[in-house]
Amino acid sequence: LPMPVQTVFLTGCAQGIGRHLAGAFYQRGWQVVATDRDHEALQHAGAGWDPTRSLLLHLDVRHPDAWETAVAAAQQQFGALHVLINNAGVIVPE
Repeated sequence: LPMPVQTVFLTGCAQGIGRHLAGAFYQRGWQVVATDRDHEALQHAGAGWDPTRSLLLHLDVRHPDAWETAVAAAQQQFGALHVLINNAGVIVPE
């Protein structure tokens, strides 16, 4: 039996591990909500993705209000969110 379509919400998708993970989920047929605070790089990372299966959102994970906005947009587009991968890293100067 085919698996029902699932939605994954990922942070830190403009480069590195997050970009790779978002692409891997997308290639496997998932609906992907890819986020990053570098929106330009994120647009490049998700270039060519079908907008009915992907949503590229600006998200600075340090701001709770930004989380609320991003999750609301994701739920509006896809309904339920099934997996969260919080990959974004924040460097805090000492």
